[in-house]
Amino acid sequence: MAIQARIVRDGTVLEARVDGQWVVTPDGRRGSIAEATFAPPCQPTKVVCVGFNYRDHAAELSWEPRSVGSASCATRW
Repeated sequence: MAIQARIVRDGTVLEARVDGQWVVTPDGRRGSIAEATFAPPCQPTKVVCVGFNYRDHAAELSWEPRSVGSASCATRW
């Protein structure tokens, strides 16, 4: 069974499949899995961060910290 992968070839990210010891691109080009440069499995569209150091940031800004058990979350779209 072939495994789907993303590889980098000549500075471009390509969809490919890993078939045994080979990486095969959609146009049929094959390369050794040992020589392949793999890209992350997906291209993220959002980043979500959860801050565990809220008390440190509150102290830096002279804010009154929230009660124990609360969490802060920052997102960028």
